[in-house]
Amino acid sequence: MSDRLRRRTVSGVRTPGVYSAARPRCGAQAAVSERLSRVNLGASPPLLYQVALGGGAPPPPVEAWLSSSEMARANAFRYEHLRSRFVWCRAALREILGRRLDCLPARVALRTTAMGRPFVAAAAFDFNVSHCEDLALIAVLPATRCVGVDVEQLVPLPDLMGLAGTVLTPREIAELPETGDAQLQAFYRFWTCKEAYLKAIGIGLSCEPRRIELSIADPTHPTLECAPDPRSFALTSFCPMPGFIAALAISSG
Repeated sequence: MSDRLRRRTVSGVRTPGVYSAARPRCGAQAAVSERLSRVNLGASPPLLYQVALGGGAPPPPVEAWLSSSEMARANAFRYEHLRSRFVWCRAALREILGRRLDCLPARVALRTTAMGRPFVAAAAFDFNVSHCEDLALIAVLPATRCVGVDVEQLVPLPDLMGLAGTVLTPREIAELPETGDAQLQAFYRFWTCKEAYLKAIGIGLSCEPRRIELSIADPTHPTLECAPDPRSFALTSFCPMPGFIAALAISSG
């Protein structure tokens, strides 16, 4: 369960061979690329990558890809496994973006908005990243549309209905199954879709989650019933690996 959600108290097919054989893997690139796999949701956009964040600390050549501000964030973590997850995730993001920009990962000019959303100035694509425990998802969307992604671990919530009352609307609560695993999965489906949407529009949890209302009558493709942004968004809910649930939000234009 993410800290964002805690403070308020689904399956992708992976395929190997993400990279072109024309660009050989070596050194830090090999270390990062071994952790990447593509997720196929049965549609062309966006490009979606799954990243394994566990299994040891990143070597110095991987850390060298990160900027001084990124390393400052990494070094602020109290525990080494949290630091390692952050470094692997940022290195994977830089590797993916570097290939799209045809530059070395360390040369990717990553910046963040005032709301903390990462971006690359003047890039001909949008992207978003989410991580939870040892799993990260990175979505890259060509052209002029925007994308948001969120992933959460399906951990039990002792006071699920009490938490639901703080982030879901009465109509959404009425859609929750009464008990059991189905109720837990439905709650996380609502939550991940809301967060993916808020990340897509660039405001994150500065927006009250109950300003957004969804329907999960179709669990794979929830629909927005009420939202703060006038644009139309398509939502996809899926399970990237057992024990996790994720969501994508993609604008229509």
